[in-house]
Amino acid sequence: MTEINCFIQAGSELPEPASTVPPEYLPGYGRMEPVDGLRVLAIGSPDAVNDCVLTLYRLGYARVDEWSWAVPTGNPREVMRVLTKLGV
Repeated sequence: MTEINCFIQAGSELPEPASTVPPEYLPGYGRMEPVDGLRVLAIGSPDAVNDCVLTLYRLGYARVDEWSWAVPTGNPREVMRVLTKLGV
């Protein structure tokens, strides 16, 4: 499995992520068949996750609106965002 780490300075002026997101708004909700593509998970502090999303946007990999909303993981100050790229 390939792992990509995003190491950039935190401090962008993004709003605080939503505390809860209904599952029907998450990519792939209710789908049981395998996805023909790639899923990218960004897990970490809200600032680190948003910085990773912005870095991948600046590199031309994915638009910010292609990612799910930030979802709490259950660990303090930790969120997760999911990007699904179909047909990759």
